[in-house]
Amino acid sequence: MPPGATGQAGTPTRHTDLLADYPRLRAYYDRALARPAWQRTLERYPERLGVTVADSR
Repeated sequence: MPPGATGQAGTPTRHTDLLADYPRLRAYYDRALARPAWQRTLERYPERLGVTVADSR
């Protein structure tokens, strides 16, 4: 898996075409981001770090 494909560091990957040549990896990445646990993490991240929601996505 390429660096940044998952985890918070990988969130900006959504806004690029880095995974365009890897449809199965892109599907895995999209499923991972759609998980309820990840959604909770994204919701709580700004509060925990004291940043705005816009800054965290």
